[in-house]
Order: sequence, then C-alpha cells, then structure tokens
Amino acid sequence: MNTGTRQKPFTNGSRPDNGGIAGAATTFAIVAGVVGARLSPRVILILGDANLIADGFARAADNYLATRSEREEFGHAEAVERRLIPDRSGG
Repeated sequence: MNTGTRQKPFTNGSRPDNGGIAGAATTFAIVAGVVGARLSPRVILILGDANLIADGFARAADNYLATRSEREEFGHAEAVERRLIPDRSGG
C-alpha cells in the first residue's frame, strides 16, 4: 500500500550488512588453515584473535568512509538545491 510518503534511502546506521558473516568465514578459514598446518593451539588463538581485531578495524574504516561520503553527497545535493531555488525573500 502506497501512502504517498517516500521511503528514506539506506543510511549508514540502517543499511543491510553481511560483513559479520564474511568476517566469521574469514576467521574460520584462517583458524582451519592453522589447524591443518598442525600448529600449536596458542598460535591458533593468536591468529584467530588477530584476524578478529583486523576485521573490526576494517569494518570501522568502512563505516567511517561510508558516513563521510554520505555527508559529502548530501552537502553537494543541498548546495545544488540552494542554487536552483530562486530567492523569494523580496530582496
């Protein structure tokens, strides 16, 4: 049912994200490779933890850049609109 209102496009806080699944799969792959190499359990835990931390930093950087780009895009669109809307203040 269309109520005549426009849906808000995805914003950084609400866009769908499957990065968590990808991060879990990557961590599993690294741990599985280390287990396959028959390294010590300590090495397995260190590499798994390092991968989780790196994944967290990568997702934070992605979020920061996406938010910054979204704000820049909005600012540009607002500037275009301001140029196109005629001044009706009477002056």
